[in-house]
Amino acid sequence: MPPSGPARKPALPPLPQRALELSRLAARRIVRRKTRVLRLSKSAYEKLERHRSIPSRAARDARTLARLARAWALKQYRHVPWRTITYVAAAMLYFVNPLDLVPDILLGIGFVDDAAVVHAVVRSLHDDLKAFRQWESGGKFPEET
Repeated sequence: MPPSGPARKPALPPLPQRALELSRLAARRIVRRKTRVLRLSKSAYEKLERHRSIPSRAARDARTLARLARAWALKQYRHVPWRTITYVAAAMLYFVNPLDLVPDILLGIGFVDDAAVVHAVVRSLHDDLKAFRQWESGGKFPEET
């Protein structure tokens, strides 16, 4: 298993932090059923395809979260703490929700809050996501060599 410290709580201003916390509570229920995680991952990919105006860094980070959730749900990649997969699901849930703090229909600014939440989660899960990307690229974890 890759080295991983406890996932830090994502650093956000109070209102987005509260919205992420509500998403995290819903995500705890979602991650209990792998089919729900797969649907959520698919929804994130579909939103990324529909909305090409999402900033490239946020889109790249959202894709990474969706790939991690999918690999976890399919039991291809299980080297992830429960808290991490819950935050991944929470970020994706927030991302796919069109009626979050700044509705997605507001062109130009509708994805700013989504990008902020995704970025905060990615920063807080840096070590776990680094290990996942290493696994994706065919790398082995230190204890597997």
